[in-house]
Amino acid sequence: MRWTLIPFLLLLVTSASCAQKEYTSLEEALKNPLAVTSLNLKGKGLTSLPQTIGALVNLESLNLSGNRLSNLPVGLFNLSRLKYLNLTANR
Repeated sequence: MRWTLIPFLLLLVTSASCAQKEYTSLEEALKNPLAVTSLNLKGKGLTSLPQTIGALVNLESLNLSGNRLSNLPVGLFNLSRLKYLNLTANR
C-alpha cells in the first residue's frame, strides 16, 4: 500500500510546483520579468503602458480590461508567447 501512494504524492508535488503566479502589479512583474507568465491589471485606471512591458518575454496571459487605454506600446506586439489578451472596457 505504501508504494501506491508514492506516484500520487509525486504528482501532487509536481502539480503544485508548476503552478504559475498571477502578478497584479506591473512594477512587481518588471522586477523579475522572465518569471512572469500571467499579468492581471484589470481595473487599475491605467491610461498608458510603458515600453518596458516588452521585457515580459514569457508572458502568456495579459488582462488589461476596465482601464482607460487608448493605445498600446509597440513592445506589446513582440510578446510572441502571449495567448490571451483582454482589452475590453477601455477607450
